[in-house]
Amino acid sequence: MNPSNLKKSVAISRNKNQVKANSDLITARTGLFYGLEYKRTLTDKVSTVSGLVATPNIIYYSNQTKVFFDFSDPKNTSSTTDEFNKFWKNVSLNSTFTVTNGEVYNQKNEKLYDISGTYVLTEIENTIVFANVTSTENIDTDINLYSKLDFKKTPIFEFSSTPTSGDSISSFIINHFGENTKSSFIYMGAVIGDYLLIQNQPNSYEIEDIKIDSEGKEIIKIKGQIDIENRVGTKTLVQLLIKTTPNQEIVEVDLLDSNLGSCTVGNSCYENHTQAQCNLRTKGSTAATFRVGLGCSGNSVRFRPQEEVVRSVSSSDEVVARLLNDISKNISSNPKSGRIF
Repeated sequence: MNPSNLKKSVAISRNKNQVKANSDLITARTGLFYGLEYKRTLTDKVSTVSGLVATPNIIYYSNQTKVFFDFSDPKNTSSTTDEFNKFWKNVSLNSTFTVTNGEVYNQKNEKLYDISGTYVLTEIENTIVFANVTSTENIDTDINLYSKLDFKKTPIFEFSSTPTSGDSISSFIINHFGENTKSSFIYMGAVIGDYLLIQNQPNSYEIEDIKIDSEGKEIIKIKGQIDIENRVGTKTLVQLLIKTTPNQEIVEVDLLDSNLGSCTVGNSCYENHTQAQCNLRTKGSTAATFRVGLGCSGNSVRFRPQEEVVRSVSSSDEVVARLLNDISKNISSNPKSGRIF
């Protein structure tokens, strides 16, 4: 498939002066990808490396069997909170995560400790992470608090999971180039419900889900089975198809049109669309409005309707009271453990 041979994508019937689309799939955009990989199940490695200002204070309690990582330093920037939420929202309760680069040098007693190890997430409240301790490299039973200022390097928090499609009729397309490139599905303006026609594949595949993992890779879940293949470094031409409704008025699609903008349909707004691609989004009597060169002014749904993830949290006062209660119990049961530095 060559883009030069696909300048016009037209599946229409003419009736007087109207151009009407068949109830079928119309090629809206094409893209050349260099970093695709096809999988039947997905191993989504979620990891983040916090900046120095995001290094938490780490407090062990209950005889070092429990810990909380306190990221709530008010000096942290707002972007730190964004990175915190981006990572921890992917970690389900009772999941294991690891900490590396955990070396801590205590200047007061001139000793080196290492909180690197494995932990099990039990709760998140505000920007405080509660966990059970599975293993650590070297912590002191006489010390509760490991200050963020004493870490030799920035700790790395990493979590791995293996979510699957949940059925036998879905596959995953992974774009290792990520979303911030022209070699991306986001740049093509793909949304759930669109279809993909992929080079060397016999069928078009409906998009069931689109997400961006913490490393920035695009994960496209498609309906249908596709052979497992790693095409990273191999050019792959992909067509984005939109299913139109019967008697929908459209114009010819120029696949070489590079003028992108926002497309508003009812209460939804999509970015990275061409004029013709936006016209194909028309639903019934709801017209699609295209604005060249403009974004969606904060109400972009990008590739699916916005879904707000709500986590029930306690108030700050409740969190502090509970922590103080837990620590006081620990100190009273083990006086030596009350030392902090």
